[in-house]
Amino acid sequence: MHLLIHGAEWVVAWDGTQHRLLPDGFVVVEDDRIVAIGRTPAGSSPPTRVDSEIDATGCVVIPGLVSLHSHLASQPLAKGFLEDTGNRKLGGSGLYEYLPAARALVGEGALAALRFAAVELLQSGCTTVVDLVSSNLGRLDQAPVHDEYIQILEELGIRAYVCPLFRSAAWYTTNGHEVVYRWDEQAGREGLRDALRLVERAAGRGASRRIQSFLAPAQIDTCSEALLRETHRAARDLGLRMTIHGAQSQVEVREMIRRHGLTSVQWLDRVGLLGPDLILAHAIFLGHHSDIRWKEGPDELALLRESGTAIAHCPWPYVRRGITMETFGRYVRNGLTVGLGTDSCPHDMMEEMRWAAVVSKALDKDTAIPTAADAFHAATVGGARALGRDDLGRLAPGCKADLVLVRTDRMAMAPVRDPIKSLVYYNANRCVDTVLVDGRVVVRNGRVPDVDEADLCRRVRAAQVESLADAATRDWAGRDEWTLSPLSLPLWDGEPTTASSAGGDRRPPSRAC
Repeated sequence: MHLLIHGAEWVVAWDGTQHRLLPDGFVVVEDDRIVAIGRTPAGSSPPTRVDSEIDATGCVVIPGLVSLHSHLASQPLAKGFLEDTGNRKLGGSGLYEYLPAARALVGEGALAALRFAAVELLQSGCTTVVDLVSSNLGRLDQAPVHDEYIQILEELGIRAYVCPLFRSAAWYTTNGHEVVYRWDEQAGREGLRDALRLVERAAGRGASRRIQSFLAPAQIDTCSEALLRETHRAARDLGLRMTIHGAQSQVEVREMIRRHGLTSVQWLDRVGLLGPDLILAHAIFLGHHSDIRWKEGPDELALLRESGTAIAHCPWPYVRRGITMETFGRYVRNGLTVGLGTDSCPHDMMEEMRWAAVVSKALDKDTAIPTAADAFHAATVGGARALGRDDLGRLAPGCKADLVLVRTDRMAMAPVRDPIKSLVYYNANRCVDTVLVDGRVVVRNGRVPDVDEADLCRRVRAAQVESLADAATRDWAGRDEWTLSPLSLPLWDGEPTTASSAGGDRRPPSRAC
């Protein structure tokens, strides 16, 4: 079957080495592949020997975006809970107090969150996602939820790498200022075995092998050297990639220095894990970071560049805590492979592009670097290269037909003098009109067909209530959700205020309806 997409104001095409702007363009798709891209000469028509067509008048056509790091089934449940919170004694991170309080769910709650996040990604123009699946969902080789999990991703049509997390230790705090590790090597080995079984079950699921998997030891500081070496051997033998959370918190890096006298990246280099088959999630707290200032040993940017290790940069979840990479522009200038991910909510790749570019400019006090093109490159080709996929993240003959039509006649984009600048800097997520994955339309008129968004929102809210209901039982100080994360404004019973009562105690009650 041949599909013609014609009349586009712009097509962001790939010339073999870089993205280029093609005005008045068309794209021809055969089944799941792009077979032709070109410009319609004035007064003529594009190729017409097609079976169906999409009128892209008033649109810019871009390659599908790649989220290199996301937690789809858990993070929607923490929306409205994690913001404006943090523990300065633990470097401002929410990993050790706030994430444990938001209990990850199994069953319907997790599946509703998964569907919610995947729909959100698609509506932001994201066609490929690396999803880090929490190990709390049960035995990965047995739990029925994983079959249903994969089925939901298949039905929605998104391209996904489903990567179950496993580790040798769990972290916790008993006092709010110290992180303790509870080690269980057997659990780590069993987690790896379960993950390998899921890799086999997930491989090639969906049309055109749209669902894949690779190995995801959870965090550098929670995985023993033995587990990481065993995982590396398994990945090498099976031709799989690996991803791991690393240099994501001050606590983690200082713990690695305490254990080994090396930063997280230096230690990964010592044990032989750095390389083109590794995606390092976050990589924020390198030795040059102002919160670390570690000057011993080899330069970490050089280690990452020379090894070909890819970085999954997720700016928004950190910026909202007053934390940021130093800097995205510096990593780009040093020649690193950098992709973007959403990590938590919102699962919106357009927003991640904007935060990556703007925050870096502010920190470096340099408006010229990074550019909108740098952010767009990271969200497309950067992520695709990290996955070893030269058929994703670009529009060229032979590439997968993963593409997005963004309206240029909407106020959030218009006036469109430069489509890439409009995409990166001006709320382009509101203008996503059509999304194709493998040549199949998965978003039409800005909506995912057959998804009742209102009902989905209700189900995710119910799951969130369940997730946070017993937060006090998981908090070291026994605090409930409203103490850990108070409402932004005090509750009011609706009684009229007077000049004498306006200054009274308006603190929210200990519980809210």
